Parts: sequence; C-alpha cells; structure tokens
Amino acid sequence: MKDNGTPHTVALWGGVGLNPDRPSLEKYIASAKRFSAIVKQSGADVILANHTDWDHTKVNLPMLAQRTPGTPNPYIVGNAKALNFLKVAEECATGRLMTVPAAAVDPGAVDTSKWTAAEDHQNMMDQLGIKALRPGPSGNETAPNHANYDEATATPYPNLPDVLALNNGNKVTTQAMWWNQRRPEIVEDFDREVLGRVPKNAPKVTWEVTKTAEAKLGDRRVIGKQVVGHVDNASFPDIKVDIQMTLVVPADAKGRVRS
Repeated sequence: MKDNGTPHTVALWGGVGLNPDRPSLEKYIASAKRFSAIVKQSGADVILANHTDWDHTKVNLPMLAQRTPGTPNPYIVGNAKALNFLKVAEECATGRLMTVPAAAVDPGAVDTSKWTAAEDHQNMMDQLGIKALRPGPSGNETAPNHANYDEATATPYPNLPDVLALNNGNKVTTQAMWWNQRRPEIVEDFDREVLGRVPKNAPKVTWEVTKTAEAKLGDRRVIGKQVVGHVDNASFPDIKVDIQMTLVVPADAKGRVRS
C-alpha cells in the first residue's frame, strides 16, 4: 500500500481464534513463528487481522476518515509492533497449549489429522447423536422459516426489568441510589447470569496507555486510546500476557468518564 506516496508493506494475520486441541495449537504456534519470519524479512509495518478488535480497526478507521494532512496514519505501526502483535498471538497459543494435557496414544485410535472439515463436523454430530441441523432463516419472505425484519417481534423477551427500579420495586430517584443500590444489582445480575464471576485470586492487571489520537465519530469529537493491560505473571513467569484494548471517550468530557 502507499500512504501519501510512501510505500508500506501490509501483513494480514487470521484467524486469531484458538482451537482447544493440541494439534491445532501446535500448528498455530508454528504458523505464527513462520509468519513472523516473513514479516521481519519483508519489513512489514502494517498489521491487519480478520477481527477488528485485534488490529484496532474499530478506532483506526474513524480516525483515518477524519485524518488531516501531516498527521500519522493510525494503521502504520512499524515493523517492531507488527512483530510484537504476532509474538502475542504465539504466546497466547503457547499458554493455551500448556493447559491441554497430552493425550495417551491409543493403538486402535482413528487418525484424524488428515480429516477434512466436513469429516470432523460429521464425527462431532455422530458423537452428539445429532441426525440433522436445523436450517437457518430463509431469505425468501414467503418461506415458513423466513428471516424476521419486524422489530415488534424481534425479541422473545419484550418485558425487560425497569432499569430505574430496584429489585424490591422502589424507584431510583437520586444519583446515590443509582450508584449505591441499582447499579450493583445490575452488575450482580450480569455476573451471575451472563458473564460469570471473576475468581478472587485473579492476577492484578496494570494498564498502560500506548497511543492516543483525536478523531470524530459522527459529529462528536472523541479521544481514542490504545491501552495495554500487563497481567501480573508472578505465579507463572513463563507466560507473559498483555491485554490489548481500545478506549474511546468524548473529547469534551470535563472529568472522569464512567461506564
């Protein structure tokens, strides 16, 4: 690609998801190492992934659309950061691999290493006793299972709890009631029913802002921050975990922006 006439080399990595079995993880690690060598040799200074959260496209694209002459291209990160992206992918796969026990060799086991995706899929259906998959929504409006575009019938749960009413029915009438009573109730519901609880011995995460840029989302000026969370690995120094996160806040905020 060229940016203002200057050529740059783009590296595309995907997918970023990790399968839970040892052969897939071992192949993923080998691929990350092999691709890192290619990226280093080519001098690639732009890294893209097939998931927009991984390569910060959700923030970079609006920033690029509002870019003014003379300001840097948010996608051009340099060869070192492109290599670091792949190193993180490799180390994540390595950490996942360490949690997967090596399977005992069974002389009578079927060799699945050369199975096609269709064969693997059929085998899983056989193990689960699934004879056929339910067809997805049809694009034909006259079909019995046509896709629904009517918002009035789009949700099977139309009667959601009142956000500004406590579980005991009392209405939230002050800011203090929201922060001290209603918001904790909602957080508890999400912890119990949706997200799951964070273990009490979860390692500490130290956050660091690595990049800040201003942009516009619609007609509103915002500040985009690329943040890295360094996870305390004192209990297992062989694994290094850095959490990549993009944070976008209003540029005209007068104080702390609460979630």
